[in-house]
Amino acid sequence: MGEEKVFWMIYVEGGRAPERKHETRESAVVEAKRLARVTGKKVYILESMGYMELSDVEWHGLDTDSIPFCV
Repeated sequence: MGEEKVFWMIYVEGGRAPERKHETRESAVVEAKRLARVTGKKVYILESMGYMELSDVEWHGLDTDSIPFCV
């Protein structure tokens, strides 16, 4: 897996969960200003700080010879 990079997201107070990632802080600031003007609400710029990843899932094969409906 490639190296993960920091990104920013915008949250408008009382609005939906953020969906779009901004690759630069400047892009996020521009969008936050635009949304503040349009909505008249407080707008937060959220910065990623890390992530969780499930990495301990393992495959466990079954003995298909002992299952009666397998031919």
